[in-house]
Amino acid sequence: MRLNSPIRLDPRVRPHSWIDPEPVPGDLAPLHDHKLVHALLYRRGIGRREEAVTFLEAQPRAVIDPGALPDFDAAVDRIATAVRADEKIGIFGDYDVDGTTSVAILGLALRAAGAGDRTLTRLQRAEGYGAERRRNRRVCRCRGAAVGCARLRELRPGQIAYARALGMDVIVVDHHQMHHGQPDGALVVSAYREDGGVYKELSAAGLTWLLVAGLEGAGPTWRRKARAYLDLVVGLIGDVSPMTGASRALVRAGMARLSQSPRPGIVALAHAAKLDLQRLGATDIAFRLAPRINAAGRMGNPSLALDLLLAPNPVVAFELVTELEAMNTRRKVATDETTTAAERLLRRQHNWEEQPVLVVQSEGWQTGVVGIVAARLAETYDRPVIVLVEEDGVLRGSMRSPEGFDVAHALTTASPLLRSHGGHRLAGGLSLDRSNIEAFVEQMSTMAGERIPAAAPRLQIDAELQEKHLSLEIARLVRVLEPFGPENEEPVFILRNTRLQKYDAIGKTKDHLSLSVGNGRPVKAIFFGGAARSRELVGARSIDLAFTLQEGDWNGPKLDVLVKDFRVTP
Repeated sequence: MRLNSPIRLDPRVRPHSWIDPEPVPGDLAPLHDHKLVHALLYRRGIGRREEAVTFLEAQPRAVIDPGALPDFDAAVDRIATAVRADEKIGIFGDYDVDGTTSVAILGLALRAAGAGDRTLTRLQRAEGYGAERRRNRRVCRCRGAAVGCARLRELRPGQIAYARALGMDVIVVDHHQMHHGQPDGALVVSAYREDGGVYKELSAAGLTWLLVAGLEGAGPTWRRKARAYLDLVVGLIGDVSPMTGASRALVRAGMARLSQSPRPGIVALAHAAKLDLQRLGATDIAFRLAPRINAAGRMGNPSLALDLLLAPNPVVAFELVTELEAMNTRRKVATDETTTAAERLLRRQHNWEEQPVLVVQSEGWQTGVVGIVAARLAETYDRPVIVLVEEDGVLRGSMRSPEGFDVAHALTTASPLLRSHGGHRLAGGLSLDRSNIEAFVEQMSTMAGERIPAAAPRLQIDAELQEKHLSLEIARLVRVLEPFGPENEEPVFILRNTRLQKYDAIGKTKDHLSLSVGNGRPVKAIFFGGAARSRELVGARSIDLAFTLQEGDWNGPKLDVLVKDFRVTP
């Protein structure tokens, strides 16, 4: 797509390549009493009733053996010893939602165990996904023998040695690839150690909760059960963890806790986001709660979100969430402004359309939003994107990519040119000297040139429905598959050859598309961001509709039909 196209579609609403659902074998024993759920379970790779029950009723203690994690038992013993011996304990984590919830889980547990006055909790904005030495200087202040480092994206061996030289024991709880090998002198609770590990689907929030659960048997000091902190494992959703196995079990239990006994900070956050905690879904957490928690770190005050989660009462919580809402608004503005500025810089680059990787850099951008900007551009232009901010000759920023390009591997390959780096398969952070930028871009372009872009986004259809099935009953039924997320996506349904009765652009800026469809009584469907595709509907009489079903709550319960894509039929 070219930047000077007359209308640029939101990448989420481009026409997709539809993948029809796999037929369910007629001789398959029922996986569920309802035929639709039976089909949806089969299409998630479940073939036996026992597997279906385990999936639908997943409980943490039934599917997780934390002792299988390397160094888990030793880490539990060391924390328990520190509490008993009245040692000072420092907890340090990244500023995003996963790091914030990780620090909150362990901090609250230590507070309940009587070690609150000896516990230092800090969030550190890890520029370029690197744990800088200044983090260790902060650790020094606690002068403790036990230091829990929650979710340090990349920990260099020298930093562990620095902490050890000060007489501190170090526990690392992390779920990122270790580019420098397993650090010596530290207890490392991670599935990505060189000696292998389990539960790779768990982010740091999940791993930290397991530590707290392990501490339940550490003596009478640990009176409060770990289930009291289950609501905070929603950090797994914010980190886009797969919703399978251990991750699914923890998030499912956490969402139940949210609806039954939410802490003051979560109540205030849900109120600000206009969410009903009784009907909360994983999508609500991913797109309405998590961004608000992330906003604090992105805008330079990560402690605000942590203080909110630790808030002791509603009065304090609502004061903090008011400030956080203002910060989130500024984050949205900064993101939109930086995206616009980045695209203007792309226009000025010679032959940018032919480049396999897009790179933009500038001074003065808010570093906390460049990851979001890179993600937007990568999705829009379907190629790896690097967005950098320059300061004093050093470039810091983020890299994002669509499927088909491993960001973490690419940055590791280019590490001789970088000051620091780290991340995941599709997302990473980096910093480098300005003098190395040309060599770095050339190396990234060579690697990205081997990627084969997808012809069109793919949309997996889960089941075909008839008009009579479009009901609140079906929408509620589908929720038994919650929590939704990677590897357990929200089911997408198809309604074939339905009459298009009318359509209209709606919203303050007329960006959304409202469709009335049906061969009888009209059904209203909303295509968020889809107004630009209304020209495809001119003269159309019928369409195939791909959509999800949700329960809305505007003036009472109602059915929401949310369009993912459509096709005009002959």
